[in-house]
Amino acid sequence: MTADAEGPGKIAVPWWGIIIIGLYLMVITGACMVALAQMWPHPTPTSTVAGTGTNVPAADVPEAFLKARCGTSQDCRQCEENAHAVRDHLGLAGGKNDPECLRVLWLDVVMWNERRLLLIVILAGALGGLISSLRSFFWYVGNRNLVTSWVPMYFLAPITSGLLGAMIYLVVRGGFFSGMSTISDTSPYTFAAVAALVGMFHRETAEKLREVFQIVFTRAQSGKDSSDHPKPKLTRITPDGPLTRAADTRLTLLGEGFTEDSVVRLDGVPLGSKILRVSDKEITVTVRPADLEQHDTEVVVTVFNPTPGGGTSDGIKLAVQPRSEPAKPPDE
Repeated sequence: MTADAEGPGKIAVPWWGIIIIGLYLMVITGACMVALAQMWPHPTPTSTVAGTGTNVPAADVPEAFLKARCGTSQDCRQCEENAHAVRDHLGLAGGKNDPECLRVLWLDVVMWNERRLLLIVILAGALGGLISSLRSFFWYVGNRNLVTSWVPMYFLAPITSGLLGAMIYLVVRGGFFSGMSTISDTSPYTFAAVAALVGMFHRETAEKLREVFQIVFTRAQSGKDSSDHPKPKLTRITPDGPLTRAADTRLTLLGEGFTEDSVVRLDGVPLGSKILRVSDKEITVTVRPADLEQHDTEVVVTVFNPTPGGGTSDGIKLAVQPRSEPAKPPDE
């Protein structure tokens, strides 16, 4: 990428924007934590009603639990009665609370435990993404480097992390568990922990999944609108004479697959000077004497494109002007 590239994303986020982003991250993090805690599975009461310490017959647990939990709240009581009615209709009475009434934030909803586990995984993945976003936020704000190009990431990271956590859950649940397995055969701790880690390292997870699927399946060809960087191909460099140590040398690299994110390297070290011009088949760059300080009589020039996709081109050797030897002192 050209070093002098500009754009609206280079504008620093103003103080009021920092406050808005910080408040958003705190509010959404708090909401996810509360929702996750409220949805977390608890031991299903069979003969002892939670919170009362009294023993009742299993068939009477739903009604007793309704009285103990809801009190005078009509919405809560109606939710519990709806869950009880579903269990009765399906012949699931006798203490098996699936589905059951859950309070998620300010809502009382009847929910099956399979759906409950999926939502727990999504919330855990979102929390992992929020942890990553919060660390990034206070790092860039603390170093006074927060620019507007980062703002969409803070708003979208919880969504992408939650979706990625759900995808990993579906892959693991479908690949390692029998289709006849039930919620009792799984552990919310394991799935929530994996989803949270996936959310924290969502970029690394996406890249690793890309590598796995490129090995298993044939890699798709990059089209004009593809987000993948092509692998560059370097065919010729002009002029092909020796690089001088006394003045700047302008080189034109010819080939294909060059992009604005391409990096010119000398013996694997990124060129310190600016890329002057770049197109799909041509890069113009200036090699300065300072770029040759670590190189002797020749240097290998390559072009590197970053991930996703990308790669390093084949190298072309160029001669380098020999170092001038210091003058010898006269014989005494």
